[in-house]
Amino acid sequence: MKKRFLVLCSITLFLLSAYSSTSFADQKAGESKTYTVDDINNGFTNYSNNSTNLKTRGSSANSNVVGTVFDDDTGVIIENASIEIDNQVVAQTDYNGRFQILGLADGEYNWTVSKDGYKIATYENYPVTSQLGAAVFSFYISKENEISQDFLNGMDDEQQSPTDFDATPSDAQQNVSNCDARAALSLSSFKVIYPNGKTLSPTRDFYISHVISKELYAPKSGHYPSSMTAAQYLELYKAQAVVARTYADYIVTHYNKHGQKGILCSTTDCQAFDPTYTNEVAIKATLGTTSGAQEYVVTHNGSMIEATFFAHCNGNTKSAKSVWGNDIAYLQSVSCPYDISGGSYFGHGVGFCQDGAAGYAARGSNYKNIITHYYKNSSVSLANSTIVTGWKQENDGSWYYYDSNGRMKTGWVQVSGQRYYMNSLGVMQTDWIQDGKDWYFLRGDGSMKAGEWQDWPRGSQNWYYLKADGRMAYSCTLLINKLYYDFDSSGLCTTPNGYTK
Repeated sequence: MKKRFLVLCSITLFLLSAYSSTSFADQKAGESKTYTVDDINNGFTNYSNNSTNLKTRGSSANSNVVGTVFDDDTGVIIENASIEIDNQVVAQTDYNGRFQILGLADGEYNWTVSKDGYKIATYENYPVTSQLGAAVFSFYISKENEISQDFLNGMDDEQQSPTDFDATPSDAQQNVSNCDARAALSLSSFKVIYPNGKTLSPTRDFYISHVISKELYAPKSGHYPSSMTAAQYLELYKAQAVVARTYADYIVTHYNKHGQKGILCSTTDCQAFDPTYTNEVAIKATLGTTSGAQEYVVTHNGSMIEATFFAHCNGNTKSAKSVWGNDIAYLQSVSCPYDISGGSYFGHGVGFCQDGAAGYAARGSNYKNIITHYYKNSSVSLANSTIVTGWKQENDGSWYYYDSNGRMKTGWVQVSGQRYYMNSLGVMQTDWIQDGKDWYFLRGDGSMKAGEWQDWPRGSQNWYYLKADGRMAYSCTLLINKLYYDFDSSGLCTTPNGYTK
């Protein structure tokens, strides 16, 4: 996932570090004061209007900007705050702390927010683009601390492998910068925890829309095909919304990442999140991938997947096995013919390709088709659908086992006192299997034999013995029921009638 921003941390520069969890819980600033569904439906017409005559910055396209200004120390809205671009006042907030700027040329802008009695807050390189509808800002000013954020910074796509998520607390201190906000996501809410211990608790919709805008916005001119329509952008953003939601939910429920269960960082080590910026299309995409109180996620065999994603491919995605050594059924290599960037890989290459998805969207694919292309044999389903647990047989006759969280198991599992072996794709095995240097025999129902003889091939009278722990005997002599038996290096019993010493 692309690292497109950097929070500038110093003694005096704390981005959003002074949120009061109490005030935000009471006022629901991130939920109702920043934007609502009604705001989107009425084109943000309830925002205070301003217009600009700034030079075009090389673009003839014009867009609108809406936003809200908050007191960073209390979370309350700020009336009569001044919004500047290039030292020119372009808007002031109304009694609701809101502002709207009409007809701003497409480009990247440096914003300054000020009010008497407050420190000046600066937001550099924040994007405005007509292709994505109105830009939506949440600006913050503080009486105590200056606030500075650079929206665009070094692009580095280094997502960890699934096996890296089990970091110890000591590892977490090394892997997470002190400047990184960390986010805890539950089924009902999202929480960002900043280094000083203060918290912000916006809604899940707020979180997803701000991830989409951070992950997908391409600052360089011409990154997306010029022919892409608003409807095609919406499908691309819907695809990222479902993938981002699935990834977040899976990680916080399955892994102890960064030393704490239920924690996600706000950088591309997890997925990029900027609570100060989103856009109209990202909001619509987030709301468009819900059904009432239910939300769409990616599933495989009825269970939520680990929806890894990356920037762009090189004609094909990579399998999880080739990159991380884990053969995961839904993370296989698939074709990626329409990557708009071209060239070599950018990112780990496993799962959903963002620029490849843009190419599919530009050709008219809807978000569900895009997602199921990149995750093999997957579905887009409502998250509140019944979670599959225990045994499940698929149409091809294969059996799978899911734990209490709906996670498909691989390797050895113990059920009702019996041991079973599931291969790397989760399929229950029968007959002989090798695990490391040892061989085991599994009955027709998958249960492991132990302390028993097995002829192989069946009816051949070639006898093998499975010891008490299930391991096949080989290159040894065993005392079984008061008789001794010899076994060669292949495990074949060379003295099938036994003998005494």
